[in-house]
Amino acid sequence: MLKLRLAGLGAVAAFIALTSTAQGPSPQPIALPGIDPEDLECFHIKLLVPDGVPKVSTEQARETATNADANPFDLPVQQVALARFVEDTPEGPLDDNLVWAVVLGDGSVREVGVPHPEGEGYKDSLPYTYQLVLVDALTGETIFGMFGPPPPEYTCP
Repeated sequence: MLKLRLAGLGAVAAFIALTSTAQGPSPQPIALPGIDPEDLECFHIKLLVPDGVPKVSTEQARETATNADANPFDLPVQQVALARFVEDTPEGPLDDNLVWAVVLGDGSVREVGVPHPEGEGYKDSLPYTYQLVLVDALTGETIFGMFGPPPPEYTCP
């Protein structure tokens, strides 16, 4: 009877071990030069280790990110990395796409104008050291772009 109970406990332990490893560890953020993952999380963005195969090449993503609309200041490409883009809001995930994360800039501090809330010109300028452009790795469309890092006085929502 004791052997039967031990065998049953062993089976339960094996089942738990198999199901916990089948789910795997939680996805890890990817490393991008000069970009703190916490800065992105402040805007509800996570760039994680990818889990798919792109249809768009690295070169196509680079070209999309450096076109005049996405890169108005003609910044050089620092890095192009495949990532899983998750927009994780307090209400739950909104997006979960395979993307090319294209980091533009050379590390120097530049300034970008902040649009006036009423849409009339620019009210301030903010320093930035990089521009991040996310290009959908399946369609080649630009999904998102931002300048960073957030200014020191910015508080995350």
